Amino acid sequence: MDILENIPNQKRRIASDRFPLSSSQQMVWFDQVLNPDSPAYNLGIVTELVEQVDIEVLIKALEDIADRHDALRTSFHVEDGIPFQEFADSIDVDPYTIDFSNERDPEDEARKYLRQKINEPFDLHGDRLWDAHFIKIDRKKHYLFLRFHHLINDGFGMSLIGESLSKSYNKIVQGDSYLATDGFESITEEPFESYSEFLKEDRAYLTSAEFDRDRKFWCDRFSDVPPPVFPSSDLLSNGHAYCDRLEWELERATYDRCTALAASQGCSMLHFMLALIGLYLTRVQALDEIVVGVSLHNRTNARQRRTLGMFAAVMPLKIQVDRARSFTDLLKRIGSDTQCCYPHQRFPVADINRSLNLGGARRRQLFDVGFDFETTLNEVPFYDTFCRIETIRPNFNQSSLGIFLQEHSLSSDVSILFKYSADIFERQDIEAMRQRIAILLEAILEDENCPVGELPLMAADERRLVVEEWNATAAEYPQGTCLHELFEAQVARDPSAVALVFEGKELSYGTLNAQANRLAHHLQALGVGPDVLVGLCVERSFEMVVGLLAVLKAGGAYVPLDPAYPMERLRFMLEDSRPRVLIHDDSVAADLLDELCRACSRTLAVDLTGGPDSWREQLATNPERGALTPRNLAYAIYTSGSTGRSKGVMVEHGNIVNQVLWYQEAFAQNGDDVVLQKTPLGFDVSVWEIFVPLMCGARLVLARSEGHKDPAYLADVIRETGVTILQFVPSMLEAFLAHR
Repeated sequence: MDILENIPNQKRRIASDRFPLSSSQQMVWFDQVLNPDSPAYNLGIVTELVEQVDIEVLIKALEDIADRHDALRTSFHVEDGIPFQEFADSIDVDPYTIDFSNERDPEDEARKYLRQKINEPFDLHGDRLWDAHFIKIDRKKHYLFLRFHHLINDGFGMSLIGESLSKSYNKIVQGDSYLATDGFESITEEPFESYSEFLKEDRAYLTSAEFDRDRKFWCDRFSDVPPPVFPSSDLLSNGHAYCDRLEWELERATYDRCTALAASQGCSMLHFMLALIGLYLTRVQALDEIVVGVSLHNRTNARQRRTLGMFAAVMPLKIQVDRARSFTDLLKRIGSDTQCCYPHQRFPVADINRSLNLGGARRRQLFDVGFDFETTLNEVPFYDTFCRIETIRPNFNQSSLGIFLQEHSLSSDVSILFKYSADIFERQDIEAMRQRIAILLEAILEDENCPVGELPLMAADERRLVVEEWNATAAEYPQGTCLHELFEAQVARDPSAVALVFEGKELSYGTLNAQANRLAHHLQALGVGPDVLVGLCVERSFEMVVGLLAVLKAGGAYVPLDPAYPMERLRFMLEDSRPRVLIHDDSVAADLLDELCRACSRTLAVDLTGGPDSWREQLATNPERGALTPRNLAYAIYTSGSTGRSKGVMVEHGNIVNQVLWYQEAFAQNGDDVVLQKTPLGFDVSVWEIFVPLMCGARLVLARSEGHKDPAYLADVIRETGVTILQFVPSMLEAFLAHR
């Protein structure tokens, strides 16, 4: 662009007083310093210029805006580790000029350039944190691209830039005849506040009683912190994740219906969208409440609303959803909650995170979903020519999911932009989200008084897939079979095969079955039968498996009692379950055994490894089933009690037989497999680990007691015994792989 190459450089920076960073700037500054290569805080605005627009005049208009708004004359410095900012008296705009007119596809090259620049981080220590780019497409068309760092501007300021640029240009062109007749509020003529004045006000707030009151408000508000919406997101990471985007054009007629419904309840479209998003996310994530970070321009008076600078704040809004109530009830509650929070919006969200000690709870911040309601321009007048204008954003985000609603005018469709972390979501996930929100929205508009828990989320074809096709799980399984009988059938097929391996020793299927039968006959003599509970307090060993099988063969149901549990927990489980018999081994100390027996005085004790060996003299044949059916109990496992009082969960033979048969079919275990058993009996995973291998002729390798916590030991066992199948919870798998 020849017209720009010879623009004289006449202005010079003149340093002014130092100012500290505002509370909003501090959060951005330190986050950017920790992530110097991230462009997440870049903001961009692109104006399409036609040939009638005088570019020289447009540059003068840019200089006029910079002269009037000190935020555009800001530079940042650090002294003794403390950042501060200075405002120059004047600056040169010095736009970049790029000419793509000779390229094969100028528009495509321009878009590539814009995407490159918006994803290019600023140097925080440079002369200024904004720049201007004139991009030539052809003789009749250019783009003006303005790029800002969030330290000096915010989303609301991007609209101010477009309006101010238009007014300054028109005033220069029209001179004394200029009148504000373009429909904008008169930004140029009305007084505005310098950003430096806001900084003084912000500094006073940070040391005021109001700041302390706001802190108390937010700490009280989040005395109970809801869980993240997407637990898979890494909330302890730096939060700067590569993101992709999906746009949804919402028809104006639909949007106007939403606006009318919101207005009928005394609410705004901001409240409506928050209610819609909150309802959708709580439904699909099976949550009762979530937190959404709501972006606010945080300008507290009319002067600030005409001022460029970084004023923005993020307000964490807790959204609680009662599925039995209507959408209008939810809408009114959100309207009330936001009104309650607005007076405290200027309190920095970073201070909320620190006050709640979220780092100690392995959380980076309160929310992982953000929402931004933007009223933006889609065209601006330059004298008698209207030019299209649009905002652009970098491909980085600080939350797992950001949702932006952009309303351009009172007649055009409304844009809803989903910016999502590419590490967490696939594009089809977000497209499905968009479709479901659209279905939910239409249902709300059809009947706003319907209980929100009954509103549809899926289209007919998706519902058919989920409800019917995915649930078409009918399968033919043996009827009338009990869990231990699956083991007995395998014994009959190959009694000499190795069943158990422990600490270098082996036990065959036939020997294991015979020992379990002898103990089962003994238990029956002690009164064990259908639905009679038997406590099993043993360490992992051959005897543990013998005890399990014996209880089932006797017709009873076992109750795992881990010898490593605290005495109080064992006593509670015994008193609550009142087992007929307590089977134990020599790992249970004498004083602990005495305590357990006193806890349930009518319980009979059977020692598997010491004491009288009367049970070893019983018959080795399989006991008769008698009255036992698949409807009788196989075991009762107690929950951890982490969310309240521990409860015994009772499982019938028919239920667990159905599951282990499915498991064997799904994973195709067979006699060639070697399976590692490392899960304590108090977890139901142990049932699959033990009984699936024993029903298909595989070898079951028993890890030593507490060995499941030792990655090095497990690696040795896996290698030495040739394990082919093992199960890990994700956290233990991560530790195991890290060790290797």
